[in-house]
Amino acid sequence: MLSKHFKPKELRELFALLNADILHLPIGTPKGIVVDDEAAAVAAIRQLLGAIEKGVFAGPGVRIALGGLSSFDDKALRDRTFIEREREAVEKQARQLKADLEAAKGLEKLAARKQQLDKALAEKRAFRDRFERHLADRAKLSAMLTHEADQLEAQRELEAEMLGLTEQERGLDREITELRARLAGRERERQNVLRLQDDIRPPPADEPAGLPFPGPFPSELERLLEEYLYDLRDKRQIDEDIGRELEFIELAGAGAHLCETEDASIESLVESLASIPQREELYEKAKRTAIARLGSSLKGLRDNYHRLDAEVTRFNHAINQRTVSNLTMIELRLERNARVMDAIEELVKADELKLFADERRASDAARLLHDWVASDSRKLNLTHLFELCFVAFSHDGKQIVYRNLDRIESHGTTVTIKALVNMHLMGQLIEESRLGEVRIPYYLDEAASIDPRNQEILIEQGLAMGFVPVLASVKPQATATYCVRVANESGLGRLVITENDWVQLEKKPRPGGTPVA
Repeated sequence: MLSKHFKPKELRELFALLNADILHLPIGTPKGIVVDDEAAAVAAIRQLLGAIEKGVFAGPGVRIALGGLSSFDDKALRDRTFIEREREAVEKQARQLKADLEAAKGLEKLAARKQQLDKALAEKRAFRDRFERHLADRAKLSAMLTHEADQLEAQRELEAEMLGLTEQERGLDREITELRARLAGRERERQNVLRLQDDIRPPPADEPAGLPFPGPFPSELERLLEEYLYDLRDKRQIDEDIGRELEFIELAGAGAHLCETEDASIESLVESLASIPQREELYEKAKRTAIARLGSSLKGLRDNYHRLDAEVTRFNHAINQRTVSNLTMIELRLERNARVMDAIEELVKADELKLFADERRASDAARLLHDWVASDSRKLNLTHLFELCFVAFSHDGKQIVYRNLDRIESHGTTVTIKALVNMHLMGQLIEESRLGEVRIPYYLDEAASIDPRNQEILIEQGLAMGFVPVLASVKPQATATYCVRVANESGLGRLVITENDWVQLEKKPRPGGTPVA
């Protein structure tokens, strides 16, 4: 309304007298400005402005100098974008206040919910003591898994960073080689141009210009003309090669060195070459930092290997409490991947020694490890550090190495080894407090091929760890406690076992002294 009826000068004089905050009040609301008669309001304001002359307000019995008062910036009334932003800001603030009010209303519900949760938590804590060991073991396992996951993630990041640094190093080497080759080529071209300029001689002053040579060309001139044409063709070929090389330089990112003049471009290239040692120094610092971080990350992997090696030692001690009849000892062995483990040890050593580490050996180890991982797109983990094998020691001093128990031939000795190893491995998964509560049956085929003494060893160690062997054999077995007859149900094609099929066996001495079932 004011902008429609008053000039900017009149508005500035009016708002110097009035409070500028009036303009921020809403129009048409009880708490803002209510205009009942626009014409009367405008007339009243004009009457008020009529009392202002030369920046001085003259009223009944009072004069006010308006020059020292703050005036109102009328640009805000004319700038619709500013007004729209102000309106949006106020609406946004109002929405935020409403959201805060809703959140405050929900505090009481949250407090009540918290009391319920606290009560439930107090009740749950009453049962915690009975599962303290179980919870501690699970927490330890979870921490180990989390740590291993973090180590694997850090390892992947370091591998990616190392790969990027290697690619960057190769790119810098290629760029340096290309720039040096370009610079040498430019220098050769400049020398050729200078030499050609020295060979050019100006024509004699008395020789007429633009006239054809009278008579036939001598053979020497024809030869020179032919050489000129060859040189011209070579020059054009060189120009084309230079153009292609310039395009390659531009695509390779070296266009930043192109200036208005050739000398300025060469100077920029020389400066870039001069900065190569600093860039190489920065790269070396980044490489040392990456190698140190890689060593710190691989330290956990190496420690896991050492812990596994200690577990294997304890496993071998436990499994050899009873020996197989025709063997002196069974050993589970970790054959370390010497190439990878030596590289990991070198990187961990570099991380531990810090400034006193051999940077060259650490760099070679990192490069070897990177090439080994990248050769087959591997994800380095604990299984890459060793190969698991089983070694059987016979009484005559021979060692038999089994790389994979699942693929070796089956006879009495190997069946016994398989059963012992699998029972001990499965026994590691059972809590010690639960060993006497359960009996887990396992099926042992080809029992007739196992020596009776070895059968007794399997039964004794199995019962001690919570396993009961089910011997499958077509021949009687002296070590068996029960004999279960297996019948094929007619017409259904399946085996059926009933309670009547269980027959308890009684051992009786054979005339030669050997018990028989």
